[in-house]
Amino acid sequence: MSNDSKLITIYISQNKTDILTKIPIIEALLNSAGIEYFLLNENVTNLYGGLNIVSRGIEIQVSEENVEKATELINAEPQLTNPL
Repeated sequence: MSNDSKLITIYISQNKTDILTKIPIIEALLNSAGIEYFLLNENVTNLYGGLNIVSRGIEIQVSEENVEKATELINAEPQLTNPL
C-alpha cells in the first residue's frame, strides 16, 4: 500500500460477539487474499472487555483500491471445499 492511500472502513463490530466471531473470520479472509488491513479501536475496546463504551467498536479498514475486493470477500456466500 502506498503512503498516500486513503483508508476506508469496511466493517464495524456491533457487539462483543462480533469481536469474538466475525472479526477473526474477516481477518482470515483478508489475509488469505493478501489484502492489507488495519484494526481501528482494537486496543480501546480491549480495555473495556469488548464493550463499546468509548469507541464505535472495532473497525476494519483497507486501502481505497482494495475496498471492492474486500467487501466482496466479506459478503460472499461460504463455499465448502470438501463437502461431506
